[in-house]
Amino acid sequence: MKIINNDIFVNNLGLIPVIIPIRTIRKGNRKIAVIVGMHGEETSGLLVINKVIQKLSNKTNCEVNFILAANTLSQTMRTRVSPTDLFDLNRVFPGNMGGEISQRIAAKLLEFCLEMDLVIDLHTFDGQCPVVGIFMNSGNNSVKEDCLKSLSSMGVDCIWQLNFNSSDEVKMSGALGPILCDKGVHSIAIEMPGHEIITNTQVDLITNGIVNIINNVPIKAKNTPIISKINIRADFSGIFNSKIKVMSRVKKGQNIGNLIRMDDFKKISIMSPEDGLLVVNKNNHFVFTGEILASIGTKAH
Repeated sequence: MKIINNDIFVNNLGLIPVIIPIRTIRKGNRKIAVIVGMHGEETSGLLVINKVIQKLSNKTNCEVNFILAANTLSQTMRTRVSPTDLFDLNRVFPGNMGGEISQRIAAKLLEFCLEMDLVIDLHTFDGQCPVVGIFMNSGNNSVKEDCLKSLSSMGVDCIWQLNFNSSDEVKMSGALGPILCDKGVHSIAIEMPGHEIITNTQVDLITNGIVNIINNVPIKAKNTPIISKINIRADFSGIFNSKIKVMSRVKKGQNIGNLIRMDDFKKISIMSPEDGLLVVNKNNHFVFTGEILASIGTKAH
């Protein structure tokens, strides 16, 4: 199985060439892209790509493009935003070839992905979390149905349905996935724990799901909960402690943890705003004022 260097040149930054590194397996007419590094500090997806390549065989009848770092600039600095223009790459699509460097990267990446039949974007949550599929909730009914089937067949723990009417998620309208779906390209995303805490079981679950999609293996979709995500933000800086495991059911008003203020070490109870599933938990994190310390998944409508 031959792996081809298929890098995209964006432009020079000073004397440094800015590229989008892509490794391609060319077999068959169906085209899939698997993306890592939309945010530079998110590297768990590389563990998945490594295992996917190991599991693919010469019988694979599909072109697979592994984008190893959508934003090489932020990956170099291990930051979420680009170090030169401070843009979050996944908020500036469709991009602009006459704009700043992040906008130019976005434009080149979108151009490439529009040639795909399916795009799988791998992301990392900050904190403890299950394997979460992201449903873009964009495009026509056929695109939406197929994307939901793909996510359900991957065996993810839950599916987060984007809600562009939410103040937290309206900014997602500038993300790659929704724009691809609106243009008729199937696009899904996966959120997983960071490389420090992700388990081998979680890596294998995502790997097997992607391999089955690449090999077009028919998998019966399971009854995966589809959620809307409610973020709980810190009203002051402090240490968040929680003993509740992710994917545990919580009740509205239930204590999900305590935030310990640093100025006086006073312990403040943090309550769940709704009934639902605890899908993100920043246990033992030092959080800043306004930062997400937990997320509750409620039934999506």
